[in-house]
Amino acid sequence: MIRAEERQNYILNVAKENGFASIADIAEKLNVSIETIRRDINELCKENLVKKVRGGAVLGKPACRKDDDFLLRIKSNQHQKLSIGARAASMIQDGFVVALDAGASVQSIASCIKNVKNVTFIVNSVSIAGILLDKFKKGEISGRIIFVGGELDTQNRFSKGAMASSAVGNFYFDIAFISCTAVSCEAVSSYNLDECSYSKQLIDRASISVLIAESNKIDKNSICSFAKISDFSTIITDGKNQASDLFKKQCENAKTELIVVPV
Repeated sequence: MIRAEERQNYILNVAKENGFASIADIAEKLNVSIETIRRDINELCKENLVKKVRGGAVLGKPACRKDDDFLLRIKSNQHQKLSIGARAASMIQDGFVVALDAGASVQSIASCIKNVKNVTFIVNSVSIAGILLDKFKKGEISGRIIFVGGELDTQNRFSKGAMASSAVGNFYFDIAFISCTAVSCEAVSSYNLDECSYSKQLIDRASISVLIAESNKIDKNSICSFAKISDFSTIITDGKNQASDLFKKQCENAKTELIVVPV
């Protein structure tokens, strides 16, 4: 039997490809009842992915995804964050210059870094700098930490604004880990405008750019677009929520590796 999630992905893909998803046609194609497809469309409507019209559905406009309070983001989806963080941390090699942005998901990377030597970390997050300092003191890692200065965002605890973006422009990185509020086939986006210009600088100056995105951020959009999927060599996410087939295809076309870690 086809699972609800698979049916809903199919409906969404039909709506994207054809502009309209017919309830009767899909029910016949998937060999399920019309009422089942109606229920699936209702579920998709709750997320603003489609809009009901007579006889079927058309694409909806995804709601702008907002960021929760920073402390709530740190505590939410911890299993996913740690699984993603461990996989991302494994990409760091001895002698690397590593950029870590200020995202809550990227903080999990810092928590998972161990057994690397002579690594230079470029950070603009007070919290991430603190995690790395503790690891240096314990002898778990060696190298140095460069903190990018600027106006301090007292709520989210990172340096921001033109001064921070200008300062980070003086560096080049072997690898940069970048977070987002949302990622879709159209754009990688953030709700925090101050983070966007900083993230662009990291992408422009990194040999390898890695996007960190929990699965609940995929196939969604937020207010400020700062990159495209093709700007990243790798996207690391978790397997709690299934990305759409269209999103996977977009990654394939962009030659961006999509790594889904088990939770």
